[in-house]
Amino acid sequence: MRNSHIIRAHACHFSSSPSVGQLLCDTGYVVQNSSSPSAGLTCTSGTWIINGTTSTLGAESCFPYCQKPCLNGGTCIQPNTCLCTPDHFGSNCEFLSCNSSDFNVPNGAFVGNDSFSPRNLTCYDGYLRAVGDDVVLVCDDGKWVVRNAGPAAALCVPKCLPACRNGGRCVSPDVCECPHPYYGEACEFRSCVDQIPEVENGHFTS
Repeated sequence: MRNSHIIRAHACHFSSSPSVGQLLCDTGYVVQNSSSPSAGLTCTSGTWIINGTTSTLGAESCFPYCQKPCLNGGTCIQPNTCLCTPDHFGSNCEFLSCNSSDFNVPNGAFVGNDSFSPRNLTCYDGYLRAVGDDVVLVCDDGKWVVRNAGPAAALCVPKCLPACRNGGRCVSPDVCECPHPYYGEACEFRSCVDQIPEVENGHFTS
């Protein structure tokens, strides 16, 4: 018999004097429809009956026991092990899962394979992480939440090689926006327009 053994019981036959025995479940298992690991047995009309119930003795008479009950439709499948529905997770299915597609990151993504495990940030080609390695996406009561980043933090920012100089700003991969009077791929050149000296009796032309 699965997850159990019978002690102090003989073969159950049709008899005018019923036989008795005891069912003892293995560690981590309890008798069907009870919280006890053992139960008395009575042989009635050739069938073992679990005392206090109308259940007959069978292969499934001992069930796994979860000390913390499985919640939200979860099922106790092994001692202290719950199998949760797709909408919940946790040791006893106490947390609500998150939709796998309801959080978007500009120029990057939080990578994961399920709807509840923490996810790490990955930036697309041409972009860099603007936050530390401890920034993760976690499922909190059915909603994805970014942890360890400021509320207005940009998570992935464009990368410019060479880096923008002289106050230039990288606005997209390898594209610098240069302040006046700088120009060039990396804002490395300074325009001379504002530095033309005055010349007596003449002028400069371009």
